[in-house]
Parts: sequence; C-alpha cells; structure tokens
Amino acid sequence: MSVELQGGVFHSELPNKRASATFTIHEDREEITATANGGLEFTLDLDEVRLELAGSTGNMLFIRSTKNETIFFSEDPGLLHALQATSLRSEVERLLVKRSKNNQQGWILWAGLLGGIIVVGLGLFASIQTLSHRLVGFIPIEADVTLGEYVGPQMSKEGPEVTDEIIVEPIQQIVDQITANIEEEWNFDVHVIDADIQNAYALPGGYIVVYTGLIEDTERPEQLAGVLAHEIAHVTERHGMARILEAAGMALVVDMVIGNVEGMIAFGAELFSASAVNAYSRDAETDADVKGLTLLVDAGIDPTGMVEFFQIMEQEEDELTELIPLWMRSHPEHEERIVVLQAKIGGLPMKDYEPLDMDWDAVKAAVGE
Repeated sequence: MSVELQGGVFHSELPNKRASATFTIHEDREEITATANGGLEFTLDLDEVRLELAGSTGNMLFIRSTKNETIFFSEDPGLLHALQATSLRSEVERLLVKRSKNNQQGWILWAGLLGGIIVVGLGLFASIQTLSHRLVGFIPIEADVTLGEYVGPQMSKEGPEVTDEIIVEPIQQIVDQITANIEEEWNFDVHVIDADIQNAYALPGGYIVVYTGLIEDTERPEQLAGVLAHEIAHVTERHGMARILEAAGMALVVDMVIGNVEGMIAFGAELFSASAVNAYSRDAETDADVKGLTLLVDAGIDPTGMVEFFQIMEQEEDELTELIPLWMRSHPEHEERIVVLQAKIGGLPMKDYEPLDMDWDAVKAAVGE
C-alpha cells in the first residue's frame, strides 16, 4: 500500500537545490520516495530519518536523512498521519502532540493580538474624542462660520422659509439679546421655516433654523428663548466642530494640525448635509442646556422659560415623537433635563427678570395665518 502527498525536497543535485515534489510512502518497504519536478527521485529509508516540526507556523514537517544531505518537507497534515502506519509511529505521535500545542498557542497568540488591537482601537477612539474637544480651540472660528454659511442653504428644511417680518424680527431680537455679551465674532443668522415641527437647530458658526411648529407650541417668548439659548450654546461651545473631528478620526486631526482647514470644512459640509445636525452626544446636550441657561441669565432673560418649554415637550412627547424627523431625536429625556435645570436655577441668586418686549400673541397669530 502507498500514499501520495505533496511537499518539497532539498538536494544538491536539484537545479536550485530544492524543488516541489510528490511523496509516496511505501509502507511495505518502510520507505518514502520524493519525485521532484523534472522526474528526479529520492528515496529515504524510514529507519534512517529524523522527524522535526519547524517553519514559521511550527507545522512544517521536515524528514531529514541521518546518512546524507537529503531533506523532505511538507505542511500537508496528512503526511504525519500517513507515517503513523510505519515504524515511526511513536515519533509521529510525539510530533502530533507538539503540533496540537503549536496550534493552541497560535490561537492564543492571535486572540491576544486581536484583543490588543481592540483595546488599542478603543483607546484611540477615546483619545480622539478627548483630543477633538481640545483641538477645536486651534481651529479659527472663521471655519465654523464658513461651514455654517455653506451648509445651511443646502440642507433640506422640511418646508419653505418664512420672510414675514412680524415673525422673523422678534426671533432675531431674542437671538441678538442672548448673544449681546458674547465676545467671539459669530454670525448668528435666524431662518424661520414653515413646518409643523417643534424644534430648532444651529449649525457651526451660528446659522440658526427655527420651525413654526416650535413657535406655536410656546406660551411666551421666554420659552422660545430657552430653546434658542440651548442651540446658541452648541455654537459657542463648538460642539459641531468637535463632532466633525470625532467622526473624521485621526486623519482629519492631522490635517487640521498642519493647517488644512479646507479639508475639515469639506468633510463637515458632507457630515452636516447628510446626517443629524442635532445628533450630539448626551454630554454635549446637557452641556448646551447648562451653558444656555447661563446665556439667558447674562442676557437678563428669565431662565425658567427653558424649563417651562421642556415641561410642555414632556406633556406632548408621544405626539411630538411622531412629528419630529428621526434625525432630530437624540436629546436626553425631558424629565432628566428639567431636573438638572431646576437644580441649576435653584442655585442662582434671586433676580427679577423683565419680560421680553414683544407682542408674542401677534407673532403666533401671524404663524397661524
């Protein structure tokens, strides 16, 4: 009985001293023959060989002659098993145990390597998130403004823009009062959109969109001011730019460090045009609530309006969830926000706030026309 398997042979008679070969094990004669490409044959007596497992994987079987320079080699797992039926049985069984251990160690090595890659990946992700907030300070504010002015007009806004001054001017007035004490030169530009959506958003740089559904849902202008202060805080805290750096990863961070602001703006335009402008992290949303509250207080606007609006939203939550597009549903729970804001307001010094000087009923009536 004979068994044929594939491998190779080392011998000085071969042109390159090695060649691919077909092995034939002659169990009856206790011999193994290697027929190399070209027809040369080499035969080893099995009682005159030494077996070794080596190679990069530890699974390459070498059959070395103890009498001359001839060496057969193969990674075919069937070769060891075929040799079990010969006088080399005990030696083969020892090597099979060794091969099993090599395979187990290999799996452990790869598992460890994969685990290390995962840990490093998570570490890099966390580092990018941390770095993004720190590196934003190195990006000029003009980049935010340019991005907002470029992306804003291109975005689908779910409805036509309102130009009625009775509606637009009071909202711009609220924004101007909130931002009057902000030192940085942002471009806070209000756009009112006629759509039954109870929401507003601000792009980096200060491009602000307010939906008429949001105006209709308020009872007094201080409530809308609370929402606007939250969105303005996203701008001043540069949450949008930080989000761009997080989404782009290390490549864009490097570009930014070497001064390629244009690449960052191009990526940001694609990001904000294709996905949620309000899809900030929960930490960013909470930060915008708290910073927005401070903006209201500094502007002399009653901060309880922010809490009141969230209470309105909480009461109508089931209905509003159906009305708000999916890409706008990333804010923390209203109840959670209310508790945080009430605690912050409770810690403020007592102060009388003048009502905003505008006819809010007239604004709402114009929206409803």
